[in-house]
Amino acid sequence: MNSLNTASLVNLLGFTVGVALYALLLVMVIRHRKSKEKLSFDFLLLATAILGLLWNVGELVALIWRDFGAREVSPVLLAIAYSALGFLPSVVVHSAWKNNGSENKNARLLTVAAYGLSLLATFFHFQSGIFYKIAPSSLALQILTVSSLAFLAGLLVFNFKQTLENKSIWATALLIFAVSAFHLSSDTEGTSWLVELVAHQSSLPLVLAILLQDYRFAFADLFLKRALSLLLLALTAFGLYVFAASPLLALHEKHEANDVQGVSILLTFWIATALIYPSLHRFAAWLVDKIILRRADYARLRARISKTIEKENAIENVLGETCRSLASALTAKESNWDQSSENESNLPVVNFTSNAAEILVPTAELPAYKIYLKDFSGGRRLL
Repeated sequence: MNSLNTASLVNLLGFTVGVALYALLLVMVIRHRKSKEKLSFDFLLLATAILGLLWNVGELVALIWRDFGAREVSPVLLAIAYSALGFLPSVVVHSAWKNNGSENKNARLLTVAAYGLSLLATFFHFQSGIFYKIAPSSLALQILTVSSLAFLAGLLVFNFKQTLENKSIWATALLIFAVSAFHLSSDTEGTSWLVELVAHQSSLPLVLAILLQDYRFAFADLFLKRALSLLLLALTAFGLYVFAASPLLALHEKHEANDVQGVSILLTFWIATALIYPSLHRFAAWLVDKIILRRADYARLRARISKTIEKENAIENVLGETCRSLASALTAKESNWDQSSENESNLPVVNFTSNAAEILVPTAELPAYKIYLKDFSGGRRLL
C-alpha cells in the first residue's frame, strides 16, 4: 500500500471515527442534560457536538463523493464543513474563559473576538463557495491560523492564574488546529498519512480540550472511556490491515478477486479484532482513571480514614480529617460537618443530588454527625 492510499485510508477511518465520537457526545449531552426541561442543554457541549458532526460528516461525504467521481463536490457542502471546523477553536477559547472565571474581562474580550473571527471566516467560505465555486477559502483558513496563534498568546497572558496542566491542554489543542488550518490552506493534501492525520483530525484534540477543562469527571469520564476504546479499536484494525492483511493479500494479486484464502485472511483479522476489544476497553478505562483523570484509589482512601479514626481521640479531629480526605478525593470545593439529632438505623447513610452530598455518621448515642460536600469541580456529578 503506497503512502497516498494510506493517507486516504487514514482520512476515511478518521472521519468515520469522528462521526461516531461526536454522535456519541451529542447523545450524551441530550441524555445527561442539567434538568428535564427541553432547552436545558450545556451550550459548550451542544455546540461542540454539532460543530464536530458537521465537520466530520461533511468531509466524509466529500471524501466518498470524490471517490465515486460522478461530479465535483458541492462547494456549499465544503463551506458548511469548514465553517463548523472554524468555530471549534472559538469554543475552546470560550471554555478557557469559563474555566478561569467569568470576571476576567480580557478573556471575555478574547472569546468575543474568537467568535467574531470565526463568523468572518464563515463569510469568506460561503462567499468563495457561492460566487467563485471554490471552497474552502484560503483567506479564511489563513485568518484562522493567525487568530489561533494570537488567541493562544492572549490566553497565556490573561489566564495566568490557571494551572500549567490546564494551560497545556488548550494550548496544545490550539497549536494543532493552527497547524491544521495552515496545511488545509495549502495545496499539499494527500502527501503523507501523518500530515493528513494532524490536518484533518484536529477536531478531536479540540473536543478533548473542552471536556478536560470543564467536565473532567462528568462527560470527560463517560466520553473518554468510550472514545479511547473506539480509537484503540480503529488503530488496531488499521494496523492489522496495513502491516499484516495488506502484505498477505498482495501475495494473492494473481488469484481471483474472490479468492477463498484472501477472504479467509480478512475474516481472520476481523475476528481477531473483535476478540481483542475487551482488553482494549479495559486498558482505556485504566488509562482514563489512572493517567488522565488521576482518580483517587478508593480502597486506599477508606484505609487512610480508618487509620485516622484509630489514631485520633477527639471526634472533631476525626470528622475534620474525614471531610478533608473526602473533599480531596471527590474534588468538592466546600466541605464541613455538623451535629445531627437524627440517628435512626432506617435513615439512608448518604443523601445526594448531582452537586451535593450529605453523609450521615451514625453513633451509639446522640448526637450523630453529618458530613456535607458541595460544589464538585471538573463537572463531577454524583450518580
